[in-house]
Amino acid sequence: ASTMGDMLPQEEKEVLSFRPTMRMYLGRIFLALVVAAAAVALSIVVKASPTVDRIILIAGLAIALVLFLTVLYKKYSILYRLSTQRLFLIRGLVSRRIEELELFRVRDIQVVQSFWQRILKFGRMTVYSTDASAPKFEMQGVASPLKVKDAIRVNFRTARLRERVRPTEFISDFDEAGMADKDPGF
Repeated sequence: ASTMGDMLPQEEKEVLSFRPTMRMYLGRIFLALVVAAAAVALSIVVKASPTVDRIILIAGLAIALVLFLTVLYKKYSILYRLSTQRLFLIRGLVSRRIEELELFRVRDIQVVQSFWQRILKFGRMTVYSTDASAPKFEMQGVASPLKVKDAIRVNFRTARLRERVRPTEFISDFDEAGMADKDPGF
């Protein structure tokens, strides 16, 4: 099995690779457990024929299994990779869609954590860039998002130095609202 590191140019090294944390899906996992427990309890409480009891039990457990499998699919169909030059978002299990962002184009990184996300130590990150095709790069379910933000920051600053990009080039392309200035066509 070939890794992403094998596909990178020699001077480009993989820094980190991660998937959304399972903690992001605790609500759905809890719902699956509640549905399974309710199906078992209902099949015991309902005074009906053994066939009806089995149907209730099988239907409830099937719903719980589908909920749990969707959690596994969501977790394992997304992969985030950071190299010394690019940030990748790889989606899909069978078919793949790969988005990438050159690190020297990174303009800002925002981390958002709700109260529960802070307690569970994960969050959402948005990487803003000057790339016209991907001005916003969203990452959901990032475990320890401040550490990931720091890793991206160190590598985007190094990439800017390597590409000889001055920060003023990024500032001049954007107004106060963060919108790219459009050429008026004069």
